[in-house]
Amino acid sequence: MAQEQKRTTFTKQILLSLSLIGVLAGLGFWGLSWYQSTQKLLAPKSDSSASLSRDAEELNVTMLSCCCPDKNKTKRFKERADDPCKLQTQPTKEQLKTAKIAWEYIQNNFNEQTGLINSADNYPSASVWDWSNGIYAIYAAKKFGFISQERFEEMMNSFLTTMQKMEIFNNELPNKTYNTKSAKMTDYNNNARPDGIGWSVNDIARLLASLNVIQQCEENLVPAIDKLILRYRYCRALSVDGSMYGASYENGTIRINQETLTGYEEYAARSFEHWGFDLTEAKAYKFVKEVSLYGVKVPTETREFYSAFLGSESFWYTGFDYGVDDNESGAYIKSIYEVQKARYLATSQFTAITEDNLDQAPYFVYNTIYEDSEPWKTLTQEGRDYDEFKSVSTKAAIGMRMLFDSNYTKKLFDYIDSNYDEKRGYYAGIYEKKAGKNKVLTLNTNAVVLESLLFKNMGPLQKIRKVKSRAGYDYYRNHINNFRCLPREENLTVLAPYNAKMNLSRIGSDEKRAIKKAWEYFEQNYHPQTGVVNGYDHYNMVSMMAVAKTIMGELSANALGLLPQALFQERIEKLLTTLKVLPLYNNELPNKFYDANTMAITGSNGWNMYEIAQTITALYHLQQYHPQYRQDVVDILSRWKFDRAIQTGVKDAQIDNGTQENLYALGDIGKEYYVHSAFSLIGYNTYSHLLDERHLAYKPIYEYEVPASHWAKRTNAESYLWTMLELPYFLKYQHFSSNIYLAQKERYTQTGKWTTSSEEHLDQAPYELVSDIYNHNSHWVDFDQHGNPLDDFTMYSTKVAFIYDALYGYSDTYAPLLRKEVEKLQSSVGGWYSGYYRKFDRKNRSLTLLTNSAILESVWYKKVGNFYYYQHPKSLDRVSLHKPLHLKGRYSIVSPEIKLFVYAKMLLERFKESPVVRIERQKENYVVLVGAYESREKAEEVMKGLNLALYPETFKPKFFNDTNDTTFRIEKREINSDKFLLANRYYAYDYRLPYENQVMEEKKSLLSVPYKGVEKKNPSPL
Repeated sequence: MAQEQKRTTFTKQILLSLSLIGVLAGLGFWGLSWYQSTQKLLAPKSDSSASLSRDAEELNVTMLSCCCPDKNKTKRFKERADDPCKLQTQPTKEQLKTAKIAWEYIQNNFNEQTGLINSADNYPSASVWDWSNGIYAIYAAKKFGFISQERFEEMMNSFLTTMQKMEIFNNELPNKTYNTKSAKMTDYNNNARPDGIGWSVNDIARLLASLNVIQQCEENLVPAIDKLILRYRYCRALSVDGSMYGASYENGTIRINQETLTGYEEYAARSFEHWGFDLTEAKAYKFVKEVSLYGVKVPTETREFYSAFLGSESFWYTGFDYGVDDNESGAYIKSIYEVQKARYLATSQFTAITEDNLDQAPYFVYNTIYEDSEPWKTLTQEGRDYDEFKSVSTKAAIGMRMLFDSNYTKKLFDYIDSNYDEKRGYYAGIYEKKAGKNKVLTLNTNAVVLESLLFKNMGPLQKIRKVKSRAGYDYYRNHINNFRCLPREENLTVLAPYNAKMNLSRIGSDEKRAIKKAWEYFEQNYHPQTGVVNGYDHYNMVSMMAVAKTIMGELSANALGLLPQALFQERIEKLLTTLKVLPLYNNELPNKFYDANTMAITGSNGWNMYEIAQTITALYHLQQYHPQYRQDVVDILSRWKFDRAIQTGVKDAQIDNGTQENLYALGDIGKEYYVHSAFSLIGYNTYSHLLDERHLAYKPIYEYEVPASHWAKRTNAESYLWTMLELPYFLKYQHFSSNIYLAQKERYTQTGKWTTSSEEHLDQAPYELVSDIYNHNSHWVDFDQHGNPLDDFTMYSTKVAFIYDALYGYSDTYAPLLRKEVEKLQSSVGGWYSGYYRKFDRKNRSLTLLTNSAILESVWYKKVGNFYYYQHPKSLDRVSLHKPLHLKGRYSIVSPEIKLFVYAKMLLERFKESPVVRIERQKENYVVLVGAYESREKAEEVMKGLNLALYPETFKPKFFNDTNDTTFRIEKREINSDKFLLANRYYAYDYRLPYENQVMEEKKSLLSVPYKGVEKKNPSPL
């Protein structure tokens, strides 16, 4: 940081502040909150998102005005003689001429609006790889004096701004390719693809490499680059063993695939490592067989890809980044050069091969050094042989010249140097067998020319100056509890919900008084004619939510001893009788509203799938805890027809304008998951974006990311509360619930305001309140059912207080405090009030079934934990995070070493019912271990019952290990769960592959309900 040493302390503070604020303003409220606490510039007690946004904006304007009066462009700082980012050698006239010709292509094809550069001349398409090429090219142009610092920043900021705004695949990672004019996702033929076609992990790695080069030297761009890297989620691109994966998307299905070949894989892995990612496996040159060509040993791929060829381009990139004497790859960089020189010496044919575009069909080929036991093949992407299009590549020839100063590369450069159009750039190459030049003009050719010249005059590009810290990026990955699989210094903090295995005594006198008060509501609002309890105090129009909470409240009261068995049976049987003849909307599904006295349809027509799911959940638990009602429940549910409600995503039905029926997608992803989980209990498969990881957005609230739909842009805690009490979920869902709770806690900690997010009934117009944590870029938003703001009605909820106390009160402090705060909200006429208005400083005197049932369910939860998992403890074991294991002197059954991680996973799956089955790394390979036994005898006994056969048709010997060892052994080892790459139980919240969201349900637990409609299938709405 030589430049900084000459600046005053004040100047350094200003630049640091600008750097941080630039990142934080883009990342949201959490950043400004952190900035307040670390810089002490803003009052810590203010939590108005609107005012904070204005403060952030004003701070940005102030800082930009200090340093950048000319249209927000940063002043150019004069380079110091000892600046590590200066050119180490001055380019020769010949080099500048070469660079200037290549730069013509960039200038001709740069889009000022998007900052993207066409991949081919005047063809408005670019892949992520092309973006990276453009970055290197623009930076080279600045260093060679073709553009000013101001123009460089203008071009880069145009690009980085587009990157922040453009749609990315699944709101997860950049799509493989984009239209350079519109910045919209496309396929490789530049056809618009609104849903995208997947991602290339190779291309993303190249992007990370190029941005790391810029961050080494261009401090004014650091905030924008940090912000961009933090936009992406890397969980499905990286695996726990340190491998990388791409994805393809077609016909609604995402397929994760390994796309990286030897050479590219190691280059890509090291590119990720600059940002702290561990890609041990990918950079190991593990699946290499050396083959001799012309006496030169070259590394060939041993894995069985569609076409496992050896090219040269990735090795040139590695050379540009780390130098030809690099400890990890230098030998192979040199051998790739030497084998091409050897071919020239043996045949007199200039040889500089790599993949290239063509100026005629088939338009793109891979010129290979070796593929499928044959050298020097030229192939299309489909594997067809096109040897007549083999060429001397311009970028390969110039690249080799810049990497290796030899007689051969000088001759090669002289041969290729005239292969250009002075006003348009370098052509791709010169054909070997057919006459003429390959006159296609591409970004890849011309950018690589510039990149190679940059290396020649600066040295290895990733070694210019090691980036030791990135303020925004490092803070976010280490301090924001996130779902992006960013590398962290410490494990994520996730609160575990209480479960019965913890065996704590949690029901005391306070709980007993609370449920007695809640039961008063049931007694005063019960309809003996129908068995239904009013949803609102003495209000006789009810929805299916009232049916659901009548059942759940009575189940809870019976389990807690409030409702005697005989009276419970009487009430439940009356309600079941009512439901068996319940009139249905359109003879399909329960209507939205009924008269509680008669259960005749009343009010607006249609159906509400979230409330129907609540009813299914209640009926399921009724027959689980009281099996005598199973057939009654099946009979009731068998009348309902779900086709239109679930076939293409979860849909609600509503009559608009009195006569027009419309179906509306359920936009709340939390409620959508509740529906999915409830329906799964009766054997139906409805779609869930949360479960499928589709179109999700994770928004930082204080220091906790919360999930939202990328389209609906909302987060509300309501459905997460009920799911955690009542339904099966998956590991990451526990994390969702924990972060949602902790964000509310943190708001209280920061502002002193009791905070709950839920949906509540009010005791005055407009009667309905929705309190969102996140809503369309605003935080802590209150509105009515029509979306109108209700800031004056902000309240904290009795229901939420009781549920969070049940879930987390045993281990965290906020939930018990909140529960104590609502103690004052008991009604003298029976039941608990819904909550307390902060602004009005008074009780919300609305009395509702939802609140009082929540209290009964919460206390029951304190006794048994989640109602589903209490009945199915094996499923709970599989979905829970287990305590870390640190055991010494235990015996385990140990597999032979395994080269392929996928083989280790297959063995793990085979042994998954055994205790403590895990995969660990052993040197460069893996072993699968079973058990943590106290004696060798016990391990031997278990080993006799395991299937240890390693059939060669399944476990191919060449991929299993290099010694043909297939022997399982018993070894005495230290057992440390920190070393588990993968296990048959969870020991860490690690969402990298092969993790996937799995709801651990026991098939025998499902209630079989006859399906009246079309064939069951996975109903994706995409």
